[in-house]
Amino acid sequence: MSAETAALRLGTTVAKAAVQTWLGGKRREQESRMDMAELIRLRVSGLRYQRGVRRQFEEIADAVYDRLAPFLDREFPGLEESSRQAVIDGVCDTFAAADLSDGAMLAADAKPAEIVRRVTGSVRPPMGLGEAETRLYEVLFAECVEYYVRRSTTSTSTACPGGSRRPAPR
Repeated sequence: MSAETAALRLGTTVAKAAVQTWLGGKRREQESRMDMAELIRLRVSGLRYQRGVRRQFEEIADAVYDRLAPFLDREFPGLEESSRQAVIDGVCDTFAAADLSDGAMLAADAKPAEIVRRVTGSVRPPMGLGEAETRLYEVLFAECVEYYVRRSTTSTSTACPGGSRRPAPR
């Protein structure tokens, strides 16, 4: 896995979590396995509206990519391919299992470090990572949470095209 591929996967993971939170409600089991485009198609009415929502969340994925790609370019060459994959899988799995709901954000006072502490205390860490891989996992997870919190706490990040906050559920 290249640094570029890893950064894109992490960005997509953060964006999908943002979509799920933005759409509100409890995640259905089947929705947790859907990609971002499928989830938007299922939960947002109207093709034009879906396109706008999809673009907005693709921008989140791109921003995470832009933030992490240079770091990964420096860190990845020193790791074996299996180690790279294990680290990225671990970050994505932990992020997907994390409670990033509005309630969890409020309970942590929207402080990324507190959210990281709560999540890593409640989600089993990836198994089999060495010292270097564990450090990389921790840094990448914290960076993803930092960006997610920053985006989630800005009023424009969750606003729908046209000004409303959330779409009417289907």
